[in-house]
Amino acid sequence: MDEAIRQSMFRFRYLLLALLTLCFAIQIIDRAKTAVLLPFISTDIGLTNWQIGIGMAIMMLFYGPTQAFAGWLCDKFGSRRITIFSIASWSALTYWQGLITSVDEWYFRQALFGILIGTELIPTTRLLVRYFPPLQRARAMSALSLSWIIAQRLLPSLLPGCMWH
Repeated sequence: MDEAIRQSMFRFRYLLLALLTLCFAIQIIDRAKTAVLLPFISTDIGLTNWQIGIGMAIMMLFYGPTQAFAGWLCDKFGSRRITIFSIASWSALTYWQGLITSVDEWYFRQALFGILIGTELIPTTRLLVRYFPPLQRARAMSALSLSWIIAQRLLPSLLPGCMWH
């Protein structure tokens, strides 16, 4: 393989890893922010603690099975398309959360959120497997898992000025 092509692939794979890590960190921040802001959200739209729990259970109920379905989607449509769809869709749902005005909307949003974030891990992992050589894949996955740590470190500094709308 030509040296210029190898350098280009090297740059692309690490840019991809950085972008995916950033996207995962933003999603983790969004999920954690929602949990922290639930008292304000529940007051504004009239959620009881029971309804908050039901909403979170609905999200997890859809999240798990969607991961199994995500493998089929990747095989049918490709990992890049599913990853882009997942990132765009949960970004839109994050925006939509600020527009929720009722308990039914809360439940519906949680179900959709579970479905759409359930489509991210499988295609992302597949992309890393595709673009990283076998001896670098574990390091790439380790770097991706840093997104959870990055998000947890950034969240306290982001919350003081955070509104849920």
